[in-house]
Amino acid sequence: MKKKIFVVLFVLLAARAFSQVIFLSPDQMKFTIKQGVQYNLLTNLKNDGVGLFTLAELDMNELIVNTGISSTGSRIDFTLKTIYWPSFVNKKMNFGLGALYHLYVYPELFTENDFKIGLYYRVKFLEKFSFAFDFNYLIKLAVFYDSAIPTLFNHTLNVDFFLDWQINEALRAYTGVLANTFFDYPLSYEPTLTLGIEKYFTEHFILGAEFNAEWVDWVSANANVHGVNLRLTAGYRL
Repeated sequence: MKKKIFVVLFVLLAARAFSQVIFLSPDQMKFTIKQGVQYNLLTNLKNDGVGLFTLAELDMNELIVNTGISSTGSRIDFTLKTIYWPSFVNKKMNFGLGALYHLYVYPELFTENDFKIGLYYRVKFLEKFSFAFDFNYLIKLAVFYDSAIPTLFNHTLNVDFFLDWQINEALRAYTGVLANTFFDYPLSYEPTLTLGIEKYFTEHFILGAEFNAEWVDWVSANANVHGVNLRLTAGYRL
């Protein structure tokens, strides 16, 4: 009898939770475009000069699409990322799937193709804070222009953590520990510590600054900083 009561209660709670799921919020659609510059304070093999980048984002809360292109000298990165995570519990929680494609072109040497797919989760708490977590499977395909070098195929698993603080309507701060930043997808685990801030000076105009420190062997006793950069952005939200 107790088991039957438990099953009935579980079904009722599940039905109630499912009835509150929001699959899309097109009325909350926001489109943002940003132009930025990256100063590499501690260089590595990939980032050894000043970089320029352009980002665009379509945000409908349950559906987020990001794309962008970056260049450092003659090297080019292109990224396209999509997350679909329906909302639960009065839009305080999101859970779903995400996919990403990244192209890195190093002229006359090689081209890298990165594919990611994974689970994405976000929870909002204390009104102004949100915590996001994702668990991804990364596939890397490197094609060399020298036909004597074979195509390389590798894969690995990644985990990201991200904390967002909406201080007020005009000011936002965020931090995270990321296996991959938007334009960088190393195969080995080189976590990046990210600290950023964005300021709205009007309803639409945004200025932002972001500091990134990339580590090697962070989980070992020989951890060291592999790269450090400062990114400055100016954006406009429609």
